[in-house]
Amino acid sequence: MEKIGSGAKGYCDHKNKLIVVKKDLGNLMRLKVVVHEYAHALAHTHLENNNKEYKEHRNQYESEAESIAYVVCKYLGLDAKDYSMMYLYSWSKDKDFKEIDDSLSTIVNYSKK
Repeated sequence: MEKIGSGAKGYCDHKNKLIVVKKDLGNLMRLKVVVHEYAHALAHTHLENNNKEYKEHRNQYESEAESIAYVVCKYLGLDAKDYSMMYLYSWSKDKDFKEIDDSLSTIVNYSKK
């Protein structure tokens, strides 16, 4: 855990194979952030050397990672709904159904892992 200046609660460093979580989060939020960043680590490995693609499609990748985190937390009996719903809305509000449909298989497959 470390201080993160950007306002983010965590991040996945693909290049160094590292997940960083912000200090001073509550237990539930810390776990949800770890699952969210681990979802990036599993589902978005193709971004390791392609920050440009991540920036161009960030809404898709953030929506996928948060959806996976929500499903996994729900499966574990943890209620992260309030945070996840706002986060998902902020990253997916401008997406059309085709974009969401394209992400569903990623969400389902990596939630199972």
